[in-house]
Amino acid sequence: MVNKRHLFEHATKNNIPCPQTLGENQLGSNFISGAVVVKPARGTGSEGVKFFETYTDATVYVNSLHNSADMLVQELIGRNNVIAGCFLFDKGSLTSFYGHERLRTYPKTGGVTVCSVSHNDQRIMDLGKQLLAPLQWSGLVMVEFMWSDLINDYQLIEVNPRAWGSIMLSEKCGSNMLMSYVDLIFGNLVEKSVGQESCYIKWLVPYDIINIIKGDVPLSDYRHIKRKNICLINISYANLIRSGLFHAFQFTQVSKIVNKFIPR
Repeated sequence: MVNKRHLFEHATKNNIPCPQTLGENQLGSNFISGAVVVKPARGTGSEGVKFFETYTDATVYVNSLHNSADMLVQELIGRNNVIAGCFLFDKGSLTSFYGHERLRTYPKTGGVTVCSVSHNDQRIMDLGKQLLAPLQWSGLVMVEFMWSDLINDYQLIEVNPRAWGSIMLSEKCGSNMLMSYVDLIFGNLVEKSVGQESCYIKWLVPYDIINIIKGDVPLSDYRHIKRKNICLINISYANLIRSGLFHAFQFTQVSKIVNKFIPR
C-alpha cells in the first residue's frame, strides 16, 4: 500500500480504475498524452511531486535524477477535489466506513487538509472493498480517489495505511470508527457502521485563522457554527484548559510555525 508502484499493479489486477502509471524502466517504450505528474514510488505528502505539461519534459526530468529508479510518471487526472474513503477492516471484512471530501488545504496546493465534509458514497465504499478485501486487510486505512471526467468514474490516487489527521470526523458523523478499532484490538464484538453525510471538520487554529486574515476564507464561515455537525480540530473534543494549553505550546514552536505559515 505504501509503494505506489505495487499499489497500482494490485489495483489494475483487481479492475480498480487508476491513472496510467509508468516506472523509470518503462519510459522509453511507452507514452502518456497530456499533462503528467512525477512522484516518488514511496512518498510523504507532496514532497518530490512535480507537474509537467508534456510526457517528454517529465521523462527528461526523471532521467536527470540520481534516484530516477524510485520515481513514477503518471497521467494527470484533473483538478477535481480529492475524495477519500475511510475504512476499518477486520481480516478482509468491512467493519466501519465514512468518506470525506477535501474542501481546502493550507497552503492552497499540497498542504494539510483544513476543511472537509463527510459523505457515504456507495461507489467509493465498493472500490475500497474491492481493493482491500483480497489482501485480508485488518485495521484503519484511508483510500484517496479523484473523479475523472474522461472515464466518468473515480480513479485511485493513493492509500494511507494508518490513522489520518481528520479522523475525528469519524466520531462527528457517527461511524464510531475509533472505538470500533479499539474493540477489534481487544477482541470485543463490533457492530458494522456507516457514517452520515454533510458533517464537517475544520482546523481553525492556526490554519483557518491565517486564511481569514489573508481573506481566503470569509469570517461568516465560522459565524454560525452548529456543534451537531461541525468538529473543530483540537477544540471540539477537549475542555477549555487543555485546548488552551495545547495551542499555547504549539505557538512556542517558532521554526515549525515559520515553515508552515510561510510556504517556500
